[in-house]
Amino acid sequence: MKFDIGQKLLDEKEPLVPYSNFNEQTLFVDFLYIKKLFDYYFFVSGELMGLFEIYDETIEFIPYFITTKGMDNQVAYWRVILPQNDFLVNGPGAVKESQLNKDLVKNKHIFLIKFQKQEYICVSLHLAENMLRKFFFGINYTEIGKEGAIRDNRGLGARF
Repeated sequence: MKFDIGQKLLDEKEPLVPYSNFNEQTLFVDFLYIKKLFDYYFFVSGELMGLFEIYDETIEFIPYFITTKGMDNQVAYWRVILPQNDFLVNGPGAVKESQLNKDLVKNKHIFLIKFQKQEYICVSLHLAENMLRKFFFGINYTEIGKEGAIRDNRGLGARF
């Protein structure tokens, strides 16, 4: 599935109906993102949005109703808007060598980190385990170590 939305429309906090080509056999992922220059826009399925709302009631969601050009099919995705904070204490080079600011992430189950020109959604281990039990599709999990260091793709914590 491919759809194109201009950055100006993505920056607005209004529901949107982008058009795409898909049919009844199209497999939809539970998580996707759009990158425009250095800005990331994260989208989740309704089921994943419901789980996020259980863990954090302050997350803002904006509906995007992706519709076929013939208007005979439609699927809803929810744009995730997370507050930006300095959750990351930068390491020497790569994101996996960085540390999380323990005071700011304490008692948080979902948050956004920015590293250089990239953005990631991070979730707590508890939330990641819950997501794994529900078999969400399209998510890359990356471990965040006990001391807050982000490590390779081994799958215990989650970084989208």
